[in-house]
Formats: sequence, C-alpha cells, structure tokens
Amino acid sequence: TGWTARKDRPDRPRPPGRPSCPDPAIRRTTAGTVADRPVALLFSGGLDSCAAAILLATDHRPVHLLTFDHGHGHLFLGASRKTAGDLERAFPGAMVHRVISCKALFRRLVTGDLAANYRRYRSRFIWCFGCKLAMHAETIAYCLRHGIDLASDGSSLETRYYVEQSDVGLSLIEGLYADFGVRFTKPVH
Repeated sequence: TGWTARKDRPDRPRPPGRPSCPDPAIRRTTAGTVADRPVALLFSGGLDSCAAAILLATDHRPVHLLTFDHGHGHLFLGASRKTAGDLERAFPGAMVHRVISCKALFRRLVTGDLAANYRRYRSRFIWCFGCKLAMHAETIAYCLRHGIDLASDGSSLETRYYVEQSDVGLSLIEGLYADFGVRFTKPVH
C-alpha cells in the first residue's frame, strides 16, 4: 500500500513507494541521488523524531541525531540510544547519534530563576520552553562546529499545544537559527 495525503494536510501528498520529505528545501536535489549535505536533528527517540529521521535520511547524509541531557528527569536517554541504534542499522552510514549535555545552559536559562519566573508568569511552560531553548542553542553550536547549515526537529501538528511547538514558538526558534546562518525545518509538521 502506498502513502496518501494526510486529511489535515492535503497539500502534502505522499507517493507510493518510499516516503518523501515534505519540505521542498530538504528533498532530493537530483532524482535518485542523496544530497551530500548533512542535517542535524533534535532526537528524543520518540515517534515524531524517528519519523523526521527517516524522512531526512531519504534525502540527506548523514543525519546527526542529537539527544540532549539536561540532568533533570530525562528518563529517555537509554531509549533514544536504542532507537538511534535501530535507525543506524536500518540506514547504514546514514545516521550519527550523539548525546550532548546541555546541563549548564539549562541551569542558566531555567533552574536559576525558575521560582521567580513562575511567580511572575504563572506558567509551567517556563520549564519546557527553557529546556527546548537550551537544546536548540546547543544544536546551533553543534551545527556551527560541524559545518552543518540545516537543522530539524520532530515538532508535529499533533503537539502544537506545547508552547515550544506552537506556531509562535516555532517562528521564534526559526529566527534564532537564521541569526546564525542555519536553516530550521520541521519535516513532520
């Protein structure tokens, strides 16, 4: 059975056969060849980031799967390692997995002023957005160190109720990447 257009996104049909990345900026550049331009992907090992990795791997090599450890309750490091290993076996030579500490930046952005910011803004999203901001900042630094000009994450329409995956949040994140000359895309959004 082939892929069909999603009901909520009919502008993004999926052809029969292999899936194609829906973002035209990261599609195959030449019919039948894989672009030699690498891409960095914020990788949790969950369904959305796995789908993003697979879509990106059809068009880019290597896909740098970046998993972040902020040191506060990240229970999924082992699961992301396992899933990354599964992807590395399924796409030999296409995936590179890294676990990167963002503890210091996370502490600086979030935990240092958490109580004061919670009293001021009355939002639990301070933690989530600060965590995501630390991961994106570390991804930008990784891209700059490795000469990568394209980064992605697994943000999806189904999780847009999270502030960091809302249209406003993603627009701000895209602008942050652009400030450093890195393009940001969301292949499963």
